[in-house]
Amino acid sequence: MIGFQGDRSKSTPMTVITPVPVWLTWSLYFVHWWLRNISRIKNLRQLRFIHFARWTILKRRHFNIDHGDQSTENLRYDYLLFSTNFNGQWDQYIDAFSLIEKTGVNALWWATKRFPGAWPVRPFKLHIRYNEYPTSYYYNAYPGASVRDIEAALDLNLELERFRIVTRDMDADTFYAEYQAFLNRIQNQLASAKHPASWPIYPDMQPDLQVF
Repeated sequence: MIGFQGDRSKSTPMTVITPVPVWLTWSLYFVHWWLRNISRIKNLRQLRFIHFARWTILKRRHFNIDHGDQSTENLRYDYLLFSTNFNGQWDQYIDAFSLIEKTGVNALWWATKRFPGAWPVRPFKLHIRYNEYPTSYYYNAYPGASVRDIEAALDLNLELERFRIVTRDMDADTFYAEYQAFLNRIQNQLASAKHPASWPIYPDMQPDLQVF
């Protein structure tokens, strides 16, 4: 499997489609409901390099659509679709899932065919590699930005708006003191960057930080 080579951004996409025996699909619906409404994958929030992660159940009947000369398929399995994008290396991403969210990973994938479990990690990686599909097209709203970069930019925007409101009617001396305090608060949100003229322009950009 060749990794995605579409751009040089900090994030990497991954798509994994694993077959699920039809008689076990109901259990995945229960697991998804439980994680959404009761338990949630709390430890996933600790993995601050994940832009997005989603698990979707695909029933085999969803593929049985007749288009003219195209006959329907008699599929043996339902499928679990896992789509994600993340910062860093593939191995580090799977390692983190295996170590930090082992219980959630086992719950989500246990019903898939030949799932070896999240630990030990080597069989788990082989399972993911075997079921992974190459990404041909990938949209990235913030090329060159990691999750931490985006969070820092959002925090900076809030601080800047606060500073604008607070200093609106200040005299020069008071403004200078407030400006120094402002710089002290935001210094961790600042980073080196290219000249603004070289930035790509995307209308109506919104951060995609959804995690299921």
